[in-house]
Amino acid sequence: MPLPFVSREACPLCAAQQPRVLCDLAFDEPPLEPFLDTFYGGRLDPRRLSNGRYRVIECAACGFVHQDPILDDAGMAELYQSWVDQAKSLEKKRNMGARRRRQYAGQMELLRRLFRRAPAQVRVLDYGMG
Repeated sequence: MPLPFVSREACPLCAAQQPRVLCDLAFDEPPLEPFLDTFYGGRLDPRRLSNGRYRVIECAACGFVHQDPILDDAGMAELYQSWVDQAKSLEKKRNMGARRRRQYAGQMELLRRLFRRAPAQVRVLDYGMG
């Protein structure tokens, strides 16, 4: 049975209604379906996403890039409880190599420059990013 999706009527950051579609793909077709199968280790049945689309939207007003539509609360619960391998995710974080640590350090440096604050003074909400 397909999971329900929720459409965002406006930009979640600035509330403008000026979307620009950057990407629009079906979840259950190539190239997305084989990627999702590999990424989630076969724990995801792509037919569960068949009534939605993977769309990446850029807000023309503020430039914020986000996904629309998104899974509803029940779909998000299934994503994080069934599809994401929690043990593997934690192990990946614990064993990250120097390259990944340098990427994170580079991202923190970018935030420091953009906001002209120390990284500890910048707060970021990271959700739905795997």
